[in-house]
Amino acid sequence: MEKAEPDNLDPALTAITSDPAIESAIDSHSVWKTLQAENEKSTSLSINLSEEQISYSLKRRKLKSKRIEKEKLPPPGPQDSYDFKPIGEIKILKESTEDFNGKETDLKICRLKLIKELSDSSLEGLEGFNYIWLIAFNESDDSQEESKAENPSEPQKCGNLQLILCKLISIKGKELTMSSPDLTENTPILDIKPYHYKDAIDLPISP
Repeated sequence: MEKAEPDNLDPALTAITSDPAIESAIDSHSVWKTLQAENEKSTSLSINLSEEQISYSLKRRKLKSKRIEKEKLPPPGPQDSYDFKPIGEIKILKESTEDFNGKETDLKICRLKLIKELSDSSLEGLEGFNYIWLIAFNESDDSQEESKAENPSEPQKCGNLQLILCKLISIKGKELTMSSPDLTENTPILDIKPYHYKDAIDLPISP
């Protein structure tokens, strides 16, 4: 069935829209509008990409700047301080003259009681040794103008750590009784090591 044309359609308008030139112009306008819309989308996408590229470029510049500044910094040095927890303190019982490492020496008979946080088995294995090493912490004497490492028995030290050789007298539970010429009252002890015969040096040289 053919579609009926509206009765009230203006004949002049019908004639114009039926003109091939007019139809071509209308089609061209539609194509132009479509292209314009696509162009606007493309422009918007291009703007977004440009913003992302700028942001990425700024991030790279910041990272490069940080790397350059880091390279200018001096290499990190040793820490200014370290935390140590003593395992006990020295208590002097008496002073006497006894044999120490084959020589008659003025000794201090001392006791070291381990802190309660350490287990009762902390000293197991020391019973068979007659000499032990104590790693002690001594405050440096600021009044000393010169401090050297050459004599470990001198009161002035070049550092706060001291390695003390002690003659082990007895072990009872968490208490050690020992003697040494270098022990002082209330000296904090950081660690205990057995003196093994393998540590002995044949023909050592000393000034």
